[in-house]
Amino acid sequence: MAYSPYLATQKVSGSTIGASLPGSPAISAYYLGAKVITSATPSSVLPSPNTAGNLSGLISDKFGRLITLNQGTRDMINANVGGSATLFSNTMAYANVTTATVGAYSDITYLAISNTSSTQTQVYLNDGTATYYYNVPALDMVAISFSIPLKATTANVAWQAKTISSVDKVVVTVQYINNVA
Repeated sequence: MAYSPYLATQKVSGSTIGASLPGSPAISAYYLGAKVITSATPSSVLPSPNTAGNLSGLISDKFGRLITLNQGTRDMINANVGGSATLFSNTMAYANVTTATVGAYSDITYLAISNTSSTQTQVYLNDGTATYYYNVPALDMVAISFSIPLKATTANVAWQAKTISSVDKVVVTVQYINNVA
């Protein structure tokens, strides 16, 4: 049987059951005794936001694996590999480490701060509202993989970094997911 986002079928005791849910092409669910049968729509991008009270469809990748946060489709995951986030002096303004995306929160999943200076420093990471402080030893680095993303407080705001002392070079690298609330 060809895939249809409007109809899912399941053979049960020699008979086939199936039905669609009106107004919701992205999800099909069926009740059979104590079992609920569901189907998910394959997708490589997030669907449009839904209105409260309407059914939301399950989405999967093109192989049928259910998409859940904190992992997502490649289109949602972004990375900044240091270039614009190279810090030299405490007199510098904050440098962007993520890109502000309209309607999205840039939630950080991975953070690496590398200090090539012989001076220990502290790096401030700020999302426009909240500030996080990281001590970075001389000639060393700090790397954190967040199993629960470091949530941005406000949508449409880029994360920024700044060092508190003048140093030879500090590079801040992040990987982040654009989430829509």
